[in-house]
Formats: sequence, structure tokens, C-alpha cells
Amino acid sequence: MSGLFETRRHQRARIAASLDKREGWTSPKWTVFAASVVGFVIIANFSTIFGIVTGSAICGVVVIALAVRLWLDSERGLPGAERTALIDRFERTAHARRTAKEREEVLRR
Repeated sequence: MSGLFETRRHQRARIAASLDKREGWTSPKWTVFAASVVGFVIIANFSTIFGIVTGSAICGVVVIALAVRLWLDSERGLPGAERTALIDRFERTAHARRTAKEREEVLRR
């Protein structure tokens, strides 16, 4: 659905989808991943105990990132997804504000 009859909601969804779909080496996640692996190798080479601690910390961050990703994942398509609920609530609030503003403008005339 594109062109003249495309609603703002669809435009925002299309833009958000294009931003979320950055693939390949242009995605910043690969830079962060590479930096963490290099840091882990340097620290593990220096001391085994520090390497174990650093590896555990990196695994913890990955687990937390995956949990957040699954919690806010919009690709699941479930109607109860948290991200979808947040977007819907924002759009309802924005619509209510627009209609209130239009009513106020009509009353001022």
C-alpha cells in the first residue's frame, strides 16, 4: 500500500520496518560483537580468570539483549506483543490529541 492513499500509520510502519531490517555488515550489532570478542581474547590472553569473568559478563549481556529482543519483537505478529501494544497506545493518544485540537479550533471560531 503506497502512494496517495497510504495512511500515516502505514508510513510509520514501513519506515520502522526498513530501519529494523538493516542486514549485513552495516548493522551496528556486528561492530559491537566484534569489539567484545576482541576484548575477550585480549583479556583471556592476559589472565584465564579475567577471561572467564569477561566471558561470563559478555554471555550475560547477550542473554539480556535476547530477552529484550524477544519481549519487544514486532516480527512475531502476535496481537499481544508489547511493541505492538505500545505503538497502538501511542497512535490512539495522538489521534485523541488531534481531535481535541480540531474541536478546540472549531469552538474558537
